[in-house]
Amino acid sequence: MTGWTLAVLPLLGVCIGAALQFLASKTLERSKHLTGQRASAYADYFQAVSDLAVTGRNERAVTALANAKSRICLYGSPRVIACLGRLERHGASLSSPVARRAVLELVGEARRETAPSLRSVRTDDLRLVLFGPEEHDELPLWAEMDGLAYQAKIRSEWEDRFPTKK
Repeated sequence: MTGWTLAVLPLLGVCIGAALQFLASKTLERSKHLTGQRASAYADYFQAVSDLAVTGRNERAVTALANAKSRICLYGSPRVIACLGRLERHGASLSSPVARRAVLELVGEARRETAPSLRSVRTDDLRLVLFGPEEHDELPLWAEMDGLAYQAKIRSEWEDRFPTKK
């Protein structure tokens, strides 16, 4: 190799490395920006839905809801948009079980998408948090007590029913 080749090769390597670093950082920055926009749109959507549920139909909440929906259409993933479409197809009223199921799918998908490192949450737990307990949610006695307390209760009931002779 000649003297000028030895001088140019390291310089060329530095330029290629800098270009690759620039492209990688731009891609990462774009990905972070998109994730932030998605998370913001999803959070704003659920905030507007909550406002409508609590305060009733008012202009501010309806405007916020429309704004969040449009941002979801711009930044949301196809799966989240499909969940939102299913909800809208059922009138976006949370009174029907089908619409509630669509909301739970929407929340679950938004969670998976914006925070994939979080552990998954059971759909029943999300339903309880978002919509409250339903009649069939009554817990059995054993679920409310620890194991030893439950055993003592069962033993006491057994002894009351079938007393032992001494």
